[in-house]
Parts: sequence; C-alpha cells; structure tokens
Amino acid sequence: MSRIATVVLASLTLVASSAAAAADSGSITFNGQTYTLQSKNASPNEVLNEYIPTNQTLDAWTHLISVRWFPELNDRKAAVGTLIKTLLAQYPDARYAAWELAEAQSTGVDFVTAEGDLVEFNIFIYKPHPSGKGLLAHQVALRAYGDDRLPFMQNLRTTRADMLQKVVDFTFPEVIGE
Repeated sequence: MSRIATVVLASLTLVASSAAAAADSGSITFNGQTYTLQSKNASPNEVLNEYIPTNQTLDAWTHLISVRWFPELNDRKAAVGTLIKTLLAQYPDARYAAWELAEAQSTGVDFVTAEGDLVEFNIFIYKPHPSGKGLLAHQVALRAYGDDRLPFMQNLRTTRADMLQKVVDFTFPEVIGE
C-alpha cells in the first residue's frame, strides 16, 4: 500500500462521512464517467465503499470516488484537522486547503501529494450522517503516473477549480453496508 493510501486510510479511520442515493447496480456516473463499486469494507469504526472507472483496478486507478461512514465521529472540523495533521506528518511539503460549506454543514479539504512516479489530488468533504450518527466522508481522487505527472501538475490549478465545484454539486451514493 502506498504512503498516500496510508495517509488517507490512517487519518480517515479517525475522521468522517457518507451520502445520498446509491445505485442498486453498484455503478454511478460522475463528470460523464461511469464508476463501479469495487470495494466494500466495514469495521466498527468505519464503513468504506470505493468506486473506480469500469476499465480500471484498485491497484492502478486514475479516478476514484469513495464514501465513508465513521459512526463514532461527530466533529467534521476535527476530522479535517486530523487528516491535515496526518498528511503533513507523512508529506511535510504537501499543499492543501481546508474550507467550510456552512450552508451544507460540511467541511472540506483538498490536497496534492507525490511519491515516486505517482501524483495524487484528493478532495474530501465531511458532513454529518443523515441519521445524526457519525460523519460521512465523500472523496474524489485523481492520479497520474509516470510521464503523465507533469501535464497533470501543469493543469492542476484549472482541474482543482473545476473538480471542487463538481464534487460540491455531486450527489454521492449512500454507504452500502452500514
């Protein structure tokens, strides 16, 4: 498992999330692309669903959507703070931005990390679970490998602005396996 995945998983186990209307078929459409549910994991502290484009694998994806539910967490700002602290402990030079969506009772963070021949851009939005129990974390992540890293980074400013709006507007699927 890459350090990037370890950062996300370690901090999210302490953090929060889930969302709206899940397709019974296990597939969703985001930004014109179809994603298929590839992974469902549940523990007492976290339920995780991961979606990737149909033609990709969890070992080598370029786009990922995840929905997480943290039943024991309730403070979305603290969850974002924990994620940032964990991120900076493993990637001291990581660029990130935290933000508040007060009208949606959500707190978000986006960041970019690089390791070896991999660059990854993540957006997380934390909000209360509709049941009032715990937090949901909605994630959209983009990756580039090898020679695709430089163009990815050169376009990141535009990609970030575009993706932030699309993620905020997206109706994420409900967590499967609660």
